Amino acid sequence: IGNINLMFVDIGAYSSGINEDGIDYDLDPSFFETLRKNFEIVRKNGGTFALRFRYDGNGKSNPEPKTFEKILDHVNQIKESGLLEEYKDILMFVESGFLGQWGEQHSGKYTSLDHKAKLLDALLDVVPDNIPVTVRTPNIIAKWLNITENELKDYVFEKGSKASRIGNR
Repeated sequence: IGNINLMFVDIGAYSSGINEDGIDYDLDPSFFETLRKNFEIVRKNGGTFALRFRYDGNGKSNPEPKTFEKILDHVNQIKESGLLEEYKDILMFVESGFLGQWGEQHSGKYTSLDHKAKLLDALLDVVPDNIPVTVRTPNIIAKWLNITENELKDYVFEKGSKASRIGNR
C-alpha cells in the first residue's frame, strides 16, 4: 500500500495579491498539465494524495485576487479541467484552503465566515462526490449549514449528503 501526500498547490502567480504584475490571471493549460504529471507520478508509485490550493506559501497577508469572484473563477476552472474527477481514485480529501496566508484562511482579504462558507459551497460542487472537503474550523460548517455553532453538536449529517462530506482539520 502507498503513501498519502499532502500537496500544497501554489497559485499565487495567478493572483494580483502575489504576482509582481498586480494582475489576476486565469489558470492556464500549463498549470493543469503540471498537476497531471505530478498526479501521474503518485498513481504510478501506488500513492494517494490530498490537496490544498493556496495563493500564498510564504506568510504574505492578503494574497488573494482583487475580487472574491476571481477565486470562484479559479475554483470553476479546476472543475472544468476534470482534473479532480480524473484522479478521484487516488484523491483522499481536499482542504478548503485558497484564502489567506498559506491558504489557512486567516490574514486575507476574504477570510470572513461568509466568504469561507461560499468557498466551501463551491468546492463541494467541484470535488467529486465521494471525496471529503475539509475546513479549518467548525464555525465554517455551521455558517454553511445556516445554524449556530452550538446547534452543530446535535446536527445529523444525512448519509450521502454534501454536508456528510465536510471534515474539520
